[in-house]
Amino acid sequence: MAFMGELRDIGTADLLYLLAIRQQSGRLAIAASGDEVSILIDQGRMIVVTSNNPAMRLGRMLVQLDYLTNDRLREALRFQEQRGVGRSLGTILVREGFISDDQLSHCVEEQCIEVLSRIIVANEGVFVFHAGERPSARTEIVPLNPDRIMLGATRRADEITALKDALPDPAIALTVTELVDQYADQMTDTEVQITAALYRNPATMRNLEEIVQAPDIELWRAMVNLRERGVVRGIDELSVEGVSQRRSAAFV
Repeated sequence: MAFMGELRDIGTADLLYLLAIRQQSGRLAIAASGDEVSILIDQGRMIVVTSNNPAMRLGRMLVQLDYLTNDRLREALRFQEQRGVGRSLGTILVREGFISDDQLSHCVEEQCIEVLSRIIVANEGVFVFHAGERPSARTEIVPLNPDRIMLGATRRADEITALKDALPDPAIALTVTELVDQYADQMTDTEVQITAALYRNPATMRNLEEIVQAPDIELWRAMVNLRERGVVRGIDELSVEGVSQRRSAAFV
């Protein structure tokens, strides 16, 4: 048995709550904002959360959390391809001593929070619940704390909403101000990428999403921080003379 609907009629958080109180088991598939998410549920409790978003893959999340280097990730992926057929990446990483069980559990929890927060904020999308569907034998199941994950996802969804509200209009051209040197030593890697790109040429948020190599939420956080410190401003917020003076001074 399956049932389906649209997120505009019932949000993701409410849908998961409904499945929980009814102690349903099966797979909830959600398509929203370009992401395709699959949530396996056992008697109302989430047991596996996956997404087709490349940024949400386990290996990338482990690297982002500094639990794993890119070299070690590539080594583990080669091992999985050559000798680990049928074994999950997480199992290989733990058995080879690249990460600990606790690090794997924490990363999977963060992965779930990140995936769920994105679909919680989505106003448009569709869902299908396939009742009775079970995980395959090859699915790696890491014990989850559904209540903690939902709380974390809800808080992060609130942060995403606030970040989006604080972002500049995606069509406005942005540039750096003379304050860039003052804050240079305090910037994160993503903030450095943003200011370096804007120092070369003004760009919109849409441009930066293509230029800067960072997850979108990390990019949004960095942009809001730079705007709050006055390091980045819209071209229309600065006098043409001020921008020209800054650029001329940079080449003296």
